[in-house]
Amino acid sequence: MSSILPPSRQAANRPLACTAAVVALASCLLFVPRSVSAQQTALPPELATLNEQFLKLQAERVTTPFEAALTQLNTSYFGGIDKAIAAEKAAANLDGIMALEAKKKLFTEKKPLLTAMTKKRLSQ
Repeated sequence: MSSILPPSRQAANRPLACTAAVVALASCLLFVPRSVSAQQTALPPELATLNEQFLKLQAERVTTPFEAALTQLNTSYFGGIDKAIAAEKAAANLDGIMALEAKKKLFTEKKPLLTAMTKKRLSQ
């Protein structure tokens, strides 16, 4: 595959391409449900023990701290939104109140916070 970039720039872009490919592959693997992958292949006994240890350590060192930090972040975020709503109410700014309450509703319903328009602006 030929490129219009000079050879020095092509070499500089290879690590980025490799990194992007690794990230894409890893993200695909992260979203494979464990039940599906477990049903497809049965692990040998040696690996089953290691897999159990891995899952236990993953829950202990990764999942639990992540969920605790995410809960704390969400609590802080809601506190900030509530303070901003109170400030908008004090200023009698109905548009600001409505926008903040809409954002809070999106967040509590776990809907995407980025709108299509925002995504379009970010991609430019």
